Amino acid sequence: MYVMGITGSFDRVDEVVLTNSGVHDSSVSLIKDGEIVAAIEEERFIRYKHSGKLPLESIRYCLQAAGIDLSQLDKVVFNVLEKDIDESLEIAYKQKVLGGYWTARQFIQRILRREFGFTFDTRRMEFIDHHYAHAVSAFYPSGFEESLVVTLDGVGAGLSGSVWMGKGNELRHIRNYKGRAHATTQSLGHFYAAVTGYLGFKHFDEYKVMGLAPYGDPSRFRSLFQQFYSLGEEGDYEIYLSKLDLLKQELGPARRKDEPVRQAHQDVAAALQETLELLCFHVLEHFQKETGSRRLCLAGGVAHNCAMNGKLLSRGLFDEAFVQPASHDGGLSLGAAMHGYYCDGSNSTPKRHVMTHALLGPDCGDNDAIERELDLWTDYLEYEKSDDIAESAAELISQGIILGWVQGRSEFGPRALGNRSIIADPRPAENKDIINAMIKKREAFRPFAPSVLEEEADVYFDLPPHQKAFPYMVFVVKVREPYRDLLGAITHVNGSARIQTVSRDSNPKYWALIDAFRRRTGIPIVLNTSFNNNAEPIVNTVREAVSCYITTGLNGLVIGDFVIRKKQPELASYANLHLSLPSFVQIHRRDIRGPLTVAASNNGEPFFKELFRNLYPADRDLEFCLGNTHDHRKAEISSAMASMLARADGHLTLGELIQGQDASEQERLIEEAIDLWGRRVVRLQPEV
Repeated sequence: MYVMGITGSFDRVDEVVLTNSGVHDSSVSLIKDGEIVAAIEEERFIRYKHSGKLPLESIRYCLQAAGIDLSQLDKVVFNVLEKDIDESLEIAYKQKVLGGYWTARQFIQRILRREFGFTFDTRRMEFIDHHYAHAVSAFYPSGFEESLVVTLDGVGAGLSGSVWMGKGNELRHIRNYKGRAHATTQSLGHFYAAVTGYLGFKHFDEYKVMGLAPYGDPSRFRSLFQQFYSLGEEGDYEIYLSKLDLLKQELGPARRKDEPVRQAHQDVAAALQETLELLCFHVLEHFQKETGSRRLCLAGGVAHNCAMNGKLLSRGLFDEAFVQPASHDGGLSLGAAMHGYYCDGSNSTPKRHVMTHALLGPDCGDNDAIERELDLWTDYLEYEKSDDIAESAAELISQGIILGWVQGRSEFGPRALGNRSIIADPRPAENKDIINAMIKKREAFRPFAPSVLEEEADVYFDLPPHQKAFPYMVFVVKVREPYRDLLGAITHVNGSARIQTVSRDSNPKYWALIDAFRRRTGIPIVLNTSFNNNAEPIVNTVREAVSCYITTGLNGLVIGDFVIRKKQPELASYANLHLSLPSFVQIHRRDIRGPLTVAASNNGEPFFKELFRNLYPADRDLEFCLGNTHDHRKAEISSAMASMLARADGHLTLGELIQGQDASEQERLIEEAIDLWGRRVVRLQPEV
């Protein structure tokens, strides 16, 4: 039985028809007879973070991974209520955005027929609630026969959380928490996000504030934060968003994103983190007592607060906890697919399959496929095949090389877990600064995680007695005191680390690499962070890995069995690459005297009806810029570059586009294109 789960809006990347601004992290998951065949977020294909667009490429990938077509799916399950889609369609029709009126099932059938040439039976479609999908995604793959299940996020279908009791193949609903961002709410996600904004960080940057919190003193603003909430009986609470203006009264205006992070900001972050934990534990302690369960499953965006998760374990409230590695909205498709299988009326008591890894995305290919791609980059790279890639990589890391590591299938969820990773020696503290500044191009205060052999994890880390496997990097634990100075690159300022244990069974190649490093250094640990820069999602393909390698300070790369090194190419060699715009980036033009307008996009037409007219301050003498309405990637460009990009279609090389310019202008345009490539607002690549 094949069941596909889908989350996301119903707009293609070039449409704004039904998109709800709250839709993000589109994904698709496919299950066969209870086992996860494939799961991936759409951002990995279309290359902008947190895409909420219709996940067409993800659907194609999942079908390909299973070797089936759309006609062989027994069910397609969406994590949105059918009535909500019906209402959106009715509004779009009345506003004349749509040329006809369709029900949700008819509209989806029409989309699938347009994209895949197959008329999918509407009777095989199902629709489920947001928080129920979160709960299913956590409980069913946990391996627990019974468990308390809690979901916490910003908002989904009007709620910010839910509580369930799981037993066997059933989930019994216990409690909902309201979620709208009114003056009074119960949304922990909205609360954390609001203070994150005050601290000068943008939407989806909550994890940065979590990393900042250990630098601060929560007691400084504890009494202030106590005014932002009240605790009720039986796990109830209220949050008063209207009182957050007290922050401005106490500290002044919100921090600008280009303003230094001061001690006061660190103390606010610490008080925020403490308050989140207090409210979460208020909920969990009550329902643990009410249900008597010693096991916990967590999902929802708040469940990605791994510092909170770690403190939860250390309290001993539960013996074991399973946090869905894709706890954010990207994991909703997995919950939808699992519901379609486990809650099928004709298959009421199927065997539950335990989720043992998250390596569910596309494979990077065999060595022949990898070599064919590398051969397209020989002006910029040289490579050699290793007889034992784990030994070769371990030797490079032990020599101080910071290494991109790409193997097998990519990971589902926001964490790189050893297949699309940047890895390094965990000992030198300066490795944190090197990676933050030269590769990730991110804030210096943010920590890096350790990947440790599962067999030796409790030697170096303080682990709870009943749980020794932490494969998904969703728990922060303490580094044992004797090793904190030694493990300077992965030990945070408060002596903690976001641990990932590596199993020989689940990821033998990554395990072999760490073991080879252990034999050289005595340390069974490597630093692990996601393979990307600050502007893009985690790399998915060999080509994306090569692009990231070339355009960052990363000084080593391994893909498959190949060790790859950079050359020092002549600037003119970049003229051989083909220039194009990503599908979601537009060229914007603004005259000093007039408003922002669209000059062109990658097909010569504007993609979006809504343009953000305040892309840059009004007093800037700006002629052209690149931008998009999704992850706010943007860059100023010259008028000559704007003219080139208006003609760039991926078929013309950079050299062909700069013909007619004098030599100095050609050189300047090549340098500008390389800079824009590094910022991921244009693409440069060999011919396909």
